[in-house]
Amino acid sequence: MSDPVRSVLIVGEGVAAWFAALVLKKTGMGMLDIRVMPGRGTAQAAEDELLGSTLPHLGPVHAGLGIDEAGLMRATRGTYKLGTEYLDWGAPGERYVQAFGDLGARLDSIRFHQLLARLHAAGERVDVNEYSVAAQAARLNHFAHPSQDPRSPASTYSYAVHFDSRAYADQLRALAERLGVVALGGRLAGVQRRENGFIESVSPEGGEPIRADLFIDATGHAGELIGGALGVEFESWAQWLPVDRAIVGVIPRGLSAPVVTRVSAHAAGCHVSIPLQDGNLTGFIYRGGELSMEQALLAWQEQAGTRDVAARVVGLAQGRRERCWSHNCIAIGASATVLEPQACAGVQLVHSGLMRLLSLFPDRHCDRVLADEYNRVMAEEQECIRDLVILHYHATRRDDSDFWRECRSMSLPGTLAHKIGLFRHRGVVRQRDEETFGESDWTQVFLGQGIWPERIDPLAAALDLAQLRQQVERMRQIVRRTADALPPHETYLGKNGILAARR
Repeated sequence: MSDPVRSVLIVGEGVAAWFAALVLKKTGMGMLDIRVMPGRGTAQAAEDELLGSTLPHLGPVHAGLGIDEAGLMRATRGTYKLGTEYLDWGAPGERYVQAFGDLGARLDSIRFHQLLARLHAAGERVDVNEYSVAAQAARLNHFAHPSQDPRSPASTYSYAVHFDSRAYADQLRALAERLGVVALGGRLAGVQRRENGFIESVSPEGGEPIRADLFIDATGHAGELIGGALGVEFESWAQWLPVDRAIVGVIPRGLSAPVVTRVSAHAAGCHVSIPLQDGNLTGFIYRGGELSMEQALLAWQEQAGTRDVAARVVGLAQGRRERCWSHNCIAIGASATVLEPQACAGVQLVHSGLMRLLSLFPDRHCDRVLADEYNRVMAEEQECIRDLVILHYHATRRDDSDFWRECRSMSLPGTLAHKIGLFRHRGVVRQRDEETFGESDWTQVFLGQGIWPERIDPLAAALDLAQLRQQVERMRQIVRRTADALPPHETYLGKNGILAARR
């Protein structure tokens, strides 16, 4: 006989906590009693700082939750995003955009990047971004919503948003409370467990124990329930992703907001710049053993062009929990996975964790078979995103510091070594079941970082080279005209009533 879950207690107070509360309340059809209480510390608020660069998956999610895009962007000082621009990663002076959407168009059954590989092998100068509408629009700083006409080249790209993550959490909280989610006062003080290891209740400071059937850990990297109470270990990825600190602050900006997140390589890590309407949220990401705090702050100030902006230090030890679901507790967000912000996947991982929880939603017994499947698919998604981030660091020709020399020579995870080997051999992008990033993303990073296929696809090799040049050039011109026709980003924000009042 079924013993359904009736009550859920979410511990945390940032984006992950309130996203979980809203999604579970909205999809629970009123049958779930959902409460949210803050954890012991405020670390998750700091970890949220760099969540404001997102992926295209979030738009349909917001629509499904009844969130008005324009209103949300006004409230969070948001801007649109067509991809992530990487500067100085392959080598100093190089740049490319990992853009959202299609790359060119297939010729019969031949993937477009195989046509570019044929031209590259013939000695042609090839810029992969010239064949992406999103990448060309990003270079021009143009934007409009994609066309709904599938025959139009303006339907071949997608978009995401940038926002102030603290304001975003506030919006999620307001919507969740409107639906009946209850916010509890008093920080977490203790956790009580049953004989079978399940969490029975949690105690707030100065209050009585609070019982629930299911617990969501959204306390950030501290993992106060999943790690602190249940003892699930954190698996470090430092051997592949050695940057572990971030200095974060908002830099005023005079020019209009870029329509990309910018990630600039540095001798000891990278700078990440997330454009908001009134400035750039900038993080200097670095390896703690490489620079002293004073040196890192100076590097951040040099990037900011000023010493008059307040900055905060955020810990960034990258990795994941060995299990995201243990007993009757599910870790969401940084409690489950910590990845540097260039991946732009923080909110995506929160949402995918929640969708998988809903698809495997347990009764009060939380059968192990459900937890095992949840942990399996989450681990695969985490690894796929991790591997793409590692690829940016490893596939470099930089030789200007010990940091980059170590990245070039690092021993790779087997999953990534296999993926690089297939692409380097003949341009094959092998997708795993739980991939967040698609073939176009991987292709743009491979080519943008200077990895070209060593052998040409036989179908592409059989094409007449002169005719191939003409067809590819025709595609380049179509892409450029489409991007040229889009309005400037700032104009579009103003026309659609998205610009917030200047503070």
